[in-house]
Amino acid sequence: MILKGIPASEGEFEGTLKIFSKEKEFNKNDILVAISTSPEMSAEMLNAGAVLTEYGGLLSHASIFCREIKKPCVVGIKDLLNVVSDGMKAKINGKNGIVEISPNEE
Repeated sequence: MILKGIPASEGEFEGTLKIFSKEKEFNKNDILVAISTSPEMSAEMLNAGAVLTEYGGLLSHASIFCREIKKPCVVGIKDLLNVVSDGMKAKINGKNGIVEISPNEE
């Protein structure tokens, strides 16, 4: 499945989608997925390899923070949380806003 959003921070990344919650720990192989981000999520964003959000634009928290820390980020992905789940593999291109998602392998 191919998703398109607003390219917010350049870079390419391949990893595993993990939908944000305060109880989860993130590592460099994870792609943090959220409706949007806030400063309280900064530690998790630092640990993750990339960030995807359903809402936001070029001046959103996710966009600015990811540009600062030089991590790929795509924002404004319509219906993101309705079409993805934890554990899916994805390839992100932060320069063109394209996210290629592979379904969970069972």
